[in-house]
Amino acid sequence: FAITASVSALVFTNDQEWLILPLTNQEGVAVFRVSRDGRTIEQISPYFDAILRTGPFVTSDDEWIYYQARNLGESEQVLYRQHIDGSQRTEMLRHQQNITLLRIGDNFFATVSDFGTQVNTTFYRMTSTDSEAQEIWSGEGIYYWMWQPYTEWLMFLSAPTQFDANDQMLYRIRPNGEDFTLLVENYSSVGFSTDGETLYYRANDPDGPVVLSININTLVQHQITPPGMFDEINGIRLA
Repeated sequence: FAITASVSALVFTNDQEWLILPLTNQEGVAVFRVSRDGRTIEQISPYFDAILRTGPFVTSDDEWIYYQARNLGESEQVLYRQHIDGSQRTEMLRHQQNITLLRIGDNFFATVSDFGTQVNTTFYRMTSTDSEAQEIWSGEGIYYWMWQPYTEWLMFLSAPTQFDANDQMLYRIRPNGEDFTLLVENYSSVGFSTDGETLYYRANDPDGPVVLSININTLVQHQITPPGMFDEINGIRLA
């Protein structure tokens, strides 16, 4: 079996028995698996126009892989989940715009955004046992997420427009999907303590901007500065 291929991404299974990678030839690009000794190469997906930048990802039990692709002749992007042998392929998400995927263990988070007269974003979660993505949040605005490994919280930020930095909202969620909580709203900048437990943020006050803090575990808040002070707390520059 011969193929003229260019490698765009690759990942080993956790047991190191298989190398999973997209390969390209004259028919398009498909996902293949190659045995550790190099003697077996198997095509485990159909051909696509493109295998996109996110993935492939292999779950910790080496049973499932996730990858994004654009089907032949289509403009939409699709997030697929399938068995590592190529069976049980499931379309998890389909969207005209880019799908951004984040993996935390065997928990997968995805966002999709519609860009028109206003920006709308939907936030999803899925696991290797899910046959479809679960919607967690949807609303007007752009997004940014931050994984805090010390506290094991995923922080999710949204703002109504790309140009309004003074009306942002910050949420927290556990990788297992529990405790989805709005932490702070109507703030304009943020910074974390070294241990990741304390969030410092700037908010508007009738007498001028103030800096506040919130413990992201206990949700206890404190006002740190009187109105109009500088935006640097204990060496942490809020930006």
